[in-house]
Order: sequence, then C-alpha cells, then structure tokens
Amino acid sequence: MEPRFCGKCGKPLSECTCAGRAGSFGGHAAPRPATPMHSGRHYVQRFENIALCEGESAIRQYRIGVMKWFGSGTADVLVTNRRVIMHSQSNYLLMMASTLQEVAIDSITGISSYFGKGFKKLFLVLGIILTLLSFTLFSSFSALSRWNGSIGPISIVPWLVLLVGVALLLMSRRPSYLFSINAAASAEAINTSANMTGVRLSGHGTGILFTFKPTEESVTMMHELGACVMDIKSKGDYAAEVWKNV
Repeated sequence: MEPRFCGKCGKPLSECTCAGRAGSFGGHAAPRPATPMHSGRHYVQRFENIALCEGESAIRQYRIGVMKWFGSGTADVLVTNRRVIMHSQSNYLLMMASTLQEVAIDSITGISSYFGKGFKKLFLVLGIILTLLSFTLFSSFSALSRWNGSIGPISIVPWLVLLVGVALLLMSRRPSYLFSINAAASAEAINTSANMTGVRLSGHGTGILFTFKPTEESVTMMHELGACVMDIKSKGDYAAEVWKNV
C-alpha cells in the first residue's frame, strides 16, 4: 500500500513540502507529530501545588483563613481564567486534613458572602460551665474554711477555675466568614465557612476540618470576587490580564 504520511513532519503526503518522504508510514499507521507532546508531571504548570490545565493561568489569590490555636492551617481561594478553587489544609492536634473544591468560571451563576461575629460553641459552653463551677467552689470553700479554719493552698482553686472560664468566654467570640458560589449544574458548587466551627463542605455532608480565623483578604475577596468572575466570563483573557494587575 502506498505511504500516506510523511515520516519527518507527520503531514499527509499531499501537503508535505519537506524531504522526509523516504521514511513515510504506510497503510493505516498513525503519523508521528513533528514535535512530540510531552506528558508527565514535570511539564504540568503548577501554582501553589495545584496543577493548572493547558492555557490556564492564576489571576487572583486570597488567603481567607488562618489557624493559630492548637495547630496551624490555611484556607485559600485561587481564581484562574478557567476556575475558582478553594484549598484548605491544617494540622490540628496532630490530625492533618486537606480539602480542594473547584468550580468552572463559565458555570458560576452567583456568589454569596457574609462577614460578622460568631461564637465557638465548645469554648462558650465550657466557659459558662467553668464560671458557674467557680461560684460553687467559692461557696463550698468558704463554708469549709468556717468549719475547719484555714484550708491552705487549695483556696486558690476557685480562682483558677474562674480565670480559665472567663478566658474561654473571651476566646469564644470570633469573626466569622461565610462564602458560597452557586453554579448552573448544582445549587452550591462551593460552600465554606471560616469561623470557629471550621470548614463546611458542600454536597457530601458537613465536617470540621480545622478552626481558623478570617483575614483582611476575606473582606477584600468579598468586595471584588464577583466583578472579577463576571469580567472573565464576558471578556476572557483580556480581563484576566487586567485583574492580574489590580
């Protein structure tokens, strides 16, 4: 059977203009590309360890949460010209957790954000219990001292319990940040809360990943993410270049 493709450039013989016809493939064999397509991890472009697809570039990044109590962790939102990606990772009391959520720019139909004050329920409940317990201990130790005289160093116990209770009450009130993205394919594509109850996953139930605190970039993202997404949807790469320099 007569050769169909050039063995040097891979083009059909009718379009070939090079001198590589001698090594042409015959029959139905697949042509060899002039420049082989590289595959493998080494050639994949990455941003903050997140692999980007062909033609995708990072535009904006927001650190919407950090963890400082009992461990370390971060929550970031990355905007590219193709996707909005939510990535969080933590090391909380020697328990490591990581999550990644994403939604295609073209499918986004709405964005909701809330920033306010919230409570860490565990700290709040423990603080109330310890504060009330300290009052009971004060009363009990007072009665014991009247009946048995001085009770020695243990008289400081009610004060320590009260101090811990008040500290927990003060720590229980923290800023909270609620952030969700609605997509055409589902009611909620990304739904996460940055407060003292952790990150709430969408679609697959609710789970506490780590306790983290909102940052100044949480408010920045709340004010500009909608405009950024709409510009990219309507103007494509032109808007992407503009938002990279905002």
